[in-house]
Amino acid sequence: MKTNLKILFIFLIIAGVGISFAQFQKVAEKDKSDSAQTESKLVTLGSLQTTVTGTGQVIPNLSVEVKCKASGTILKLPFEESDAVKKGDLLMELDPRDEENNVRQAEVSLDATVSRLAQAEQSLAIAIRNIVIISNRAQTELKKAKEQAQNSSKKAARLKTLLGKKIISQEDYDDAQTLAIIAECSEEDARLELANIELEKLSLEQKRQDVQISKTEVESRKIDLSIARRRLQETSITAPMDGIVSTRDVQIGQIVSSGISNVGGGTTILTLIDLSRIFVYAYIDESSIGQLRNGQNAKISVDAFPGQEFDGKVVRISPEGRNSSNVVTFETKIEVTDTRKSILKPQMTASVDILVEEREKCLSLPSEALFRKGAQLFVRLINKDGTTSEKLVETGISDGLVTEIKSGLQEGDRVEINQQTALSKWKQTSTQESTQDTQGPQGPQGPQAPQASAMPMKGR
Repeated sequence: MKTNLKILFIFLIIAGVGISFAQFQKVAEKDKSDSAQTESKLVTLGSLQTTVTGTGQVIPNLSVEVKCKASGTILKLPFEESDAVKKGDLLMELDPRDEENNVRQAEVSLDATVSRLAQAEQSLAIAIRNIVIISNRAQTELKKAKEQAQNSSKKAARLKTLLGKKIISQEDYDDAQTLAIIAECSEEDARLELANIELEKLSLEQKRQDVQISKTEVESRKIDLSIARRRLQETSITAPMDGIVSTRDVQIGQIVSSGISNVGGGTTILTLIDLSRIFVYAYIDESSIGQLRNGQNAKISVDAFPGQEFDGKVVRISPEGRNSSNVVTFETKIEVTDTRKSILKPQMTASVDILVEEREKCLSLPSEALFRKGAQLFVRLINKDGTTSEKLVETGISDGLVTEIKSGLQEGDRVEINQQTALSKWKQTSTQESTQDTQGPQGPQGPQAPQASAMPMKGR
């Protein structure tokens, strides 16, 4: 019985020692694991930048679709795609024969109208001269008739007196009386002739109207001739500006339709682009648009030239957002100011990093070193004796990886960073970026602008 108790007692002692050793080993492994998951970082002095990122397309300064106002068959097309042209260069020439015939027809019609005008003016002048002559003649005849009537009337009166004295015969008096009546009738006829002349003067107004109508017809025919000549000129299209032929949509021998008379807008001959200035139209999320201002610098990169960045500057921010799939973005126009901008091609997909804020010679440390208690931020400061203590800090700008320290720490201070927390944040950031890259700038369901984020400016 005593032997069994001794064996049981020894067994309990051995079990207790084993359990204690296992607990000690577990604690040691935990301490070792915690030690492996933490590291220290120095508070350093350097520069820090915050940026807003987005993607968009490279756009030329101008893109002009060239169309023809005339219709016809193409005879000449001097330029191919990618050719450089100067303002005034011949871009296309149509068969001009139809328009030349229209010009000739308009010239003939104008000549005929001018002749009719000259004829109407001549008729008016002749009518005016005839009226003057007839009027002078009628006045003379009236004056002559009045004199004759007066003389005949006086003579008849004298003969009447002589007839009463039986000096002349009744026949002589009757003849004198008849002559007096005839003279009065002649005077009345002269007066009527003058009245007819007044009616002729009224007919002159109609002739003047004929002249005015002829003048109007001449002006109309001049306009028709001007239009015909312009349409003849429009059979030849010249470059409206210096540029590059980006597309050519027609061939020699093809019939093109007018861009002003065709309901479909006419045939596009070619497209000219002006590459003297290059822009990127990027779409920025509404959460970041408040940080952007005109004049901010930007870095631009394209897939065609990996590892290269191009300088740019914000020149315009759209005042109105665009809603696509419940995502509101704002179009931001960025001019490429880099001297190498000529190698960029329109419609290239571009990524932009717009510099929002920049600090020179500021204290900074990794953002993972910060932890929050309520509304305040702290770091775990490693003291000189190896112990740690929580330290309240005031922060400034952050690029997402590094944060500015305004107060609470000094250059050379060492802080503790929990690697597991940092790894979790890195995984979360990587997952978000991977999702955005997979969806692309168009988004999963149609056009969608890129999401803006704060990232470090490259090459600065």
